[in-house]
Amino acid sequence: MNYSVNINGIDVNAKYSDNSIEHVLLPILKRASSLCKELNRRIIVYVAAPPGAGKSTLCSFLQKLSEDNKDVEEVQAIGMDGFHRRQEFLESHFTHRDGKKIKMVEIKGAPETFDLDKLAGKIDELKENNIVKWPVYDRLLHNPVEDAVIVDRQIVFLEGNYLLLKEDGWKELSKKADLTIFISADANMLRNRLIDRKIKSGNSQKKAEAFVDYSDMVNVDICLNSSSKADIVLNLGVDGEYRFDKSTIRKMILAKRDELSVSERIHYSRRIFDKVINTSMYEKADNILIYASMGSEVITDDIINHALSNGKNVFCPKCTDTKNGIMEFVKITSLSDLNKGYYGIREPLLSDDSVLYGASVLANDTNQKTEITTCSENAKSALMIMPLVAFDADNNRIGYSGGYYDRYLCRVPNIPRIGIAFEVQRFADAIPVETHDVKAEHIITEC
Repeated sequence: MNYSVNINGIDVNAKYSDNSIEHVLLPILKRASSLCKELNRRIIVYVAAPPGAGKSTLCSFLQKLSEDNKDVEEVQAIGMDGFHRRQEFLESHFTHRDGKKIKMVEIKGAPETFDLDKLAGKIDELKENNIVKWPVYDRLLHNPVEDAVIVDRQIVFLEGNYLLLKEDGWKELSKKADLTIFISADANMLRNRLIDRKIKSGNSQKKAEAFVDYSDMVNVDICLNSSSKADIVLNLGVDGEYRFDKSTIRKMILAKRDELSVSERIHYSRRIFDKVINTSMYEKADNILIYASMGSEVITDDIINHALSNGKNVFCPKCTDTKNGIMEFVKITSLSDLNKGYYGIREPLLSDDSVLYGASVLANDTNQKTEITTCSENAKSALMIMPLVAFDADNNRIGYSGGYYDRYLCRVPNIPRIGIAFEVQRFADAIPVETHDVKAEHIITEC
């Protein structure tokens, strides 16, 4: 969808794909709507991002999208740019940069060039009053325009660079939000966008580049590296599309999985069990590498017991180096061999008699006399049944963020892999993929 809007005196033309609208933007609006209904009051959503990340345009579009969609509450988008100190103030007051005393106007847009106390007071007004007058910033006038907007809706999206800044004063400001969003992006891409924006404000190419490199890019670095973790993190791609990052997808899907009742998990796990044991991959495997389930995960006890009763070797993961994210697969003979270990995970114990599957870091790096079963040369005799938090249509997966399985599969490659999950763990959009990620060859759900 093409979207044209005037932001702070500058005409902006943006485009949001149907995929982005359906899988990113509408879910954000639905989450805000649900929170507003749950709290039964006005909620304030912070959208923090470095300069050039398109947050003002995005929030304006979210407002329009909410107005056009009956499934969500209407939201109102406002910005913190109206709290820039006035140009005459910045020209007559000084600060320090790189050990030099300079006029504040030379780094306009830095945290210290905003009236933080005034901003905090206005946010308090939003929380206390149904109708609040709000300032906006005009890039052509180079000054705020007071009382330019009337804020009267129950869901307010407030955007700004430093709303999640981990500095005194700003830290206190971040606590006033009900929901927080952060947009991350490549710094070089942001530089190009900022130079283009500066030129559209009436500056020459040379002057635009000089200001962006001296002032804006410092602020980009501050935002990217000194902001608190948000409830929702979006990544801005080179194609201009916003996508959820892995941590946000993980939280969203885990919340869905945790909503399943105990009876649903038991029923679905049984259906998954029936599917797994009837695959040719399982039937052919002499060695089963499988996690011991916990919490709201797909229950694996029946699979483990079935494999043991059919004479298969069963290996369960044991975290051996939590600092470096290293695990081993240790042979068990029954479920009673498992004990609560790292993060409450059911793990086998390690002893001098333990049997490990594949090349072992532990055996190479310690004096412990541990027997090793080296089956990786004949990977077809093995099957790994992997846990996962989320998966997509291409079998890309998100785990619990430790990277244990990716590292293990680098050491012991070519093991056939099945991921098991509930259908609610399916992510409708594509999952972000990094070079070290190892995906499952097949994913089995109850459906």
